Amino acid sequence: MLRLRRPNKNIGNNILVLIIALNLLSFLDKKIFDIYESIFYYGNLLILIAVFVFLRTKITKEEIINIMFMLIILIYSTFTLFITKGGFGSVITLLYSYFLLLNLYKFKYDNKNIKRLLIVLILVNFYWAYNSTDYYIKSKFYREEYINSNTVGMLLMYTAIYIKIFLKKLNAKSYKFLVMFIYIISLWSIINVQSRGALISLIAFIVLDNLTPKKIWKYRKNTLFVFVTIIFLGTIFPFLYINMYLSGKDFLIPFVKKSLYTGRESIWVNFINLMGKKPISWLFGLGSRVNLWDYGSLNLHNNYLAIIANFGIIGHILYYYFIILQINNIYKYKHITNVSISSIIGFLCVLIIGYVEVSTLWHMMFFLNFMFLGLAYQNNE
Repeated sequence: MLRLRRPNKNIGNNILVLIIALNLLSFLDKKIFDIYESIFYYGNLLILIAVFVFLRTKITKEEIINIMFMLIILIYSTFTLFITKGGFGSVITLLYSYFLLLNLYKFKYDNKNIKRLLIVLILVNFYWAYNSTDYYIKSKFYREEYINSNTVGMLLMYTAIYIKIFLKKLNAKSYKFLVMFIYIISLWSIINVQSRGALISLIAFIVLDNLTPKKIWKYRKNTLFVFVTIIFLGTIFPFLYINMYLSGKDFLIPFVKKSLYTGRESIWVNFINLMGKKPISWLFGLGSRVNLWDYGSLNLHNNYLAIIANFGIIGHILYYYFIILQINNIYKYKHITNVSISSIIGFLCVLIIGYVEVSTLWHMMFFLNFMFLGLAYQNNE
């Protein structure tokens, strides 16, 4: 291992707590959200580079492998821009997420920092629970004034899971009662905002975290199999969904009033048709500037297709292999704690919500996505 002299780590930890808190609080108001989303995209990247310097004390073998693999992906993704004419912002997005992940691996998840973040998480969760009634209708008809209801659903899902994990880590009194209360109000609120992806993902977390034996998750092979399966299913999900749509099959998801088909099928059909016109696109992607509608570019609403659209199947394989590598690294320690297991399941739910949303490529959700990995990794040290 290479040992480096670095400044006080507390500075880096305090900065990370601050920017995670600001990121969460930006979701409380549409105007603040829009300003934060545009300004802090590059601002946070520069801050994370600086924090990376403050948090370094040593570079481990695993970190060297991670950094080298990151460089391979970044070089490849930059290469695809010359073929697809895509925007360099897609590469910056990857760089942003990778620097954040490196920092979250070294972030100090002690009681002090956990309590700070827990206060913000509870505040955001309760705020949206209070404002969830009739929010779906408001956001649907007044999009310029309200944050997208699916975004609110994702936020409620993420905050509920982190509150549960943090309360467990702090050994909070009346832990089971508090978690049950958080689950109930979060599920109720997600139903109010009509976010099916968030509802399914939170239910999946509750079931997997509480009903599956913990010993299953203590074995590397079991966990890797589950992750590979979820990634595979997420990749083919749009094709299965389109097949159901074209064959006329339909059903209602319990507690949600939306139709099963709300436009994603059209987006995915357009994507497949466009890819079919340029077969080489399956290898290298269409680029981030691709237009799926006549009136402009559109969110693909599937994380797996979004990566293929940006960087092709080659990029898809590299990207998700890197994620599998991160899960594998968690198991380098023999003792897997229950907090780590909950965090692993939490990140699995990030991949599940990626079936219907672009989760790991949207910088506004980066902190909530990748802190699961930091928690899982550090709690086994």
